[in-house]
Amino acid sequence: MLNLKNAKNIIIFFFLFISFFPCQAEEKTEWVISASKFNTVDIPELYKTYETIVPELFLYNLNSHAKRVIPLSEQKARALFKLGKTKLKLIKERNSLILERDKIFLSFTNEKNKKSQIKKINEKIKQKEEAIFFAHTNMKIEELKFSFADESKPIVPWNNGNTLFEKPKTSGLTESLLQQNIDAVITGTIKDISGYAYVSVKLETGLPNMQPLEFAEAGRYEDISEIVKFLSSQIYTKIQNIPEVMLHFDITPKTASVFVNEIEINDFSKPVKVHNGKINIYASAEGYKSSIKEVNLKNHNAYKLRINLKKDELFNISFDIKNMKPEVYFKTKYYGVVPIELEIPNTKNMLEFISNDVRTFIIFDNNKFTKQEELIYATAKLHKTSISEKIEKRRKNMYWSLGALYLSLPATLILNGITNDKIIAYQSGNLPATQKNINTIRNLRIASNVMIGVSSSLAVNYFINVILYLVAADKTLPVEAQTLPIPMQKNKISKKRR
Repeated sequence: MLNLKNAKNIIIFFFLFISFFPCQAEEKTEWVISASKFNTVDIPELYKTYETIVPELFLYNLNSHAKRVIPLSEQKARALFKLGKTKLKLIKERNSLILERDKIFLSFTNEKNKKSQIKKINEKIKQKEEAIFFAHTNMKIEELKFSFADESKPIVPWNNGNTLFEKPKTSGLTESLLQQNIDAVITGTIKDISGYAYVSVKLETGLPNMQPLEFAEAGRYEDISEIVKFLSSQIYTKIQNIPEVMLHFDITPKTASVFVNEIEINDFSKPVKVHNGKINIYASAEGYKSSIKEVNLKNHNAYKLRINLKKDELFNISFDIKNMKPEVYFKTKYYGVVPIELEIPNTKNMLEFISNDVRTFIIFDNNKFTKQEELIYATAKLHKTSISEKIEKRRKNMYWSLGALYLSLPATLILNGITNDKIIAYQSGNLPATQKNINTIRNLRIASNVMIGVSSSLAVNYFINVILYLVAADKTLPVEAQTLPIPMQKNKISKKRR
């Protein structure tokens, strides 16, 4: 049997060996995240369901196939916890064997059998002590390790996000998470502050020496999804554990608006921290073409982002609309009243015309027009009535016609049923063939046919109103600009030459 002296020599050699070579990654290939039911404090009864809805929203937002670089501290903490659990189990088994040995020693059994049983138990105790020694040594080795294999695991929700984690009352958080194969859990509280929802969350691994990550945000109860989305983006950034890159800016023109991953940069003179990997850049400025691009910052400690926006290629357009003088807006800027000449970018543009408080959006595609004397002449058919009012009117008519149809259907069906029952009873001989019954059946049949006609007419009326509603809704789409008629162009040119 291996003695303790030889075991110590083997362990020292093994420790020296593994100190120079990283250990193998864990067999587990995913970093599993879960969420538990949130606590609520003084929130209105209407929003009590948020205690489960909010954690479910977190899991939904975090299910984005991102990857987490597992830090050395986490790898070491998980390894030590598992080894410590193994060591504790061995100690409990050793104590049970000692207790069993003491019971045999104090028993009144045959001395020969007693010695034989005690000898066997002593051998088992010795094996447990050696296993405890090895487990303790392995823990020391793990504590002294300074190199681990790089690990990058996909972040996935526990049970596909369909189940919330419930901590058992009989075990600690770390052990509970380990039993369920979960790496981290989101816990939180929703508190009412002056009619607003204050949401505070923690991301906990349960591992010793690893403090939970804490986040908080407040907002209206109706905007809870936006609050969760904002907090999820913060959690998402932290749990990826990606190295940061200093992003410097060289932007032309200086008046440009620049967004990095949908976050606006207000000061180009100061660098900002972003995470290593791909970032999305959007830049725009008035009078310049917008720019959208993706930059890969992998293997960079710092990066200088150079953006030089190109000026828009402008062209002149002359707008005139017969018998109307609407106000013209382009990109929310007021330009004047028709007839008017505009200088706009050489792309597909959308103009806004307002006449008598009626708004019409016009799409202008210069590629569909021909220039005359460096001008493009265009016109458009504007709405004469408010589209929103027309849609509302059509909607009301549609619902009223549907209501009338629903009211007529029960009467039609009941009357038709009574008529059919009378006819069947008369034909089968159950109803006497008197003149009175014949007149009753005739009157019922006439009334039934009238009601069927009424219901059919109401059904047709309803479908007509549906079509009218859809036509009115279609008017919300922008109108395409058209070429200005030649006589109006000539008049316009002559006016311009004066």
